[in-house]
Amino acid sequence: MESVTSQVFSTARPDTIQEVERPVDVVTVLQGIRSHVAPGTEVIYAPGCDILGDSRDGFAEAVEAARRADVAVLVMGDKAGLTAGCTSGESRDRALLGLPGVQEELVRR
Repeated sequence: MESVTSQVFSTARPDTIQEVERPVDVVTVLQGIRSHVAPGTEVIYAPGCDILGDSRDGFAEAVEAARRADVAVLVMGDKAGLTAGCTSGESRDRALLGLPGVQEELVRR
């Protein structure tokens, strides 16, 4: 019987991967927070930066939103997947474990 390892590594990758706009219903972190806070609670949102971009244009607004809030929730990280623009997942190895783009700089502010 062929080993699982040889089955996995001998499986050919497809030439193309079809991107699907939204294959399943997803609740974003922001939607989840808004749906679970008490009525009358103000939820302040400021994106700050993109996953991979180097723009710091949203930093000031995000930092000010965090200062105004009683609680700040920072959602940072990678974009998992196999398609262009993804930063983690199959065949997306990284040498460093830091946050991609300028996210870490934003967190430190």
